[in-house]
Amino acid sequence: MNRATVFRIIGFAFLAFAALIIYQGEFRLGRSDGTTVSHVHDPEVFWRYIIIQIGIGCGLLYLSRVAPTGSSSLSAPSAPQSVEERPKLPNYDPVFCGKIVKGAACVCVGLIIAELLVLLLEHPNDDRCPGWIFHPNQRSAASLWVLAGMLTVLPTLWICYVALRWDDYYARKMYDSIAYGPPGQLLMDARWLVLMVMAAWCLFCAIPLFLMLGHCTAIFDYLNAFHF
Repeated sequence: MNRATVFRIIGFAFLAFAALIIYQGEFRLGRSDGTTVSHVHDPEVFWRYIIIQIGIGCGLLYLSRVAPTGSSSLSAPSAPQSVEERPKLPNYDPVFCGKIVKGAACVCVGLIIAELLVLLLEHPNDDRCPGWIFHPNQRSAASLWVLAGMLTVLPTLWICYVALRWDDYYARKMYDSIAYGPPGQLLMDARWLVLMVMAAWCLFCAIPLFLMLGHCTAIFDYLNAFHF
């Protein structure tokens, strides 16, 4: 078993263990008559621990990509050409797409910061979101700490990974899928496709922030008072 395989197994184990802790810490403790019986008593420490675990898992998965596999260097194939060295495709600009992906990663990181500031500094409405519990009197009750972790933190970690590896891996992978895929893909405007996908990705990551501001705080009440 080579080093890359070991890193990959341990990385997936960290991610699986983090998912198990999230499930047991927020959903396994149960609800009675639509009311949350118990949830994480110190969500700040809980999610700090979860984020550290996820970060370690993602770091190990990244190391598994760059770690040597143990194969002989004499039989290793030559390094693949970079996108800049290949013939240009009519509807694919790797530099433009890379800027869009990196910009989306920055937006998602900003959303994490904004959500943390709201969760730590803003007091939720006790009637609608006591203790940042969304729909507390229904069976669909969920902690906004969990929603922020699942819908913002995890997608942000992935898009940041893609942004960091865009130039040396994902730009070439997208080039290959267009150039060597079905002929119809050559007519696809990859630039606008990446732009729309990244815009949808950012909106998806912003869902917990919209719920916090729109449902659990009085910001929209203030806006209605000023007739906005």
